[in-house]
Amino acid sequence: MIGDIVLFLEDLLSLFGTNVYVQAAMAVLIAFVVAIVVDGVIRLIKRITAKTSTRLDDLLIDALHQPIFVTIMLIGLGAATLLLQMPDMAEFVTLSILRTILTVVWFQFLIKLCRFMLRLVGELPGRRIIQPATLPLFDNLVLLGLIALAIYTILQVWSVDITAWVASAGIVGLALSFAAKDTLAN
Repeated sequence: MIGDIVLFLEDLLSLFGTNVYVQAAMAVLIAFVVAIVVDGVIRLIKRITAKTSTRLDDLLIDALHQPIFVTIMLIGLGAATLLLQMPDMAEFVTLSILRTILTVVWFQFLIKLCRFMLRLVGELPGRRIIQPATLPLFDNLVLLGLIALAIYTILQVWSVDITAWVASAGIVGLALSFAAKDTLAN
């Protein structure tokens, strides 16, 4: 995705000369301008959704505000990194840092969204799956699942092979389940 953006930007940035530093700075500036414009559109949508009776759209727009802005800026920084044609290791580390930040920002959004959805499901009238007493349990399960998925994603971004870790976690989980069998039965 960033590579396609770089190809588009190279044509656009060739208008500013052949200096890669100027082109990289312009890529970041263009990303900033696009992020500001998108931010304005989101604020307009937020005003429109404030008039609706549901809270879900208000929360969704409010929670999406930061991740979208940060994503656009990180795409600009990634494009600038590729335009600078740094050494392979420096480019890998820089892009991995940007992807890690992106992962953290979007998983924070997912955590907020899942917590809100759990509370919304808990407030439904009639027979409820999630009751006030079990809400913390579901909240912690979702949080642990998302954190595990975020860690997995970050390790993949850094090209860490976690096959052995996943296999050992499965074995440890199996051992714990056998150990807890008697306790849970009682």
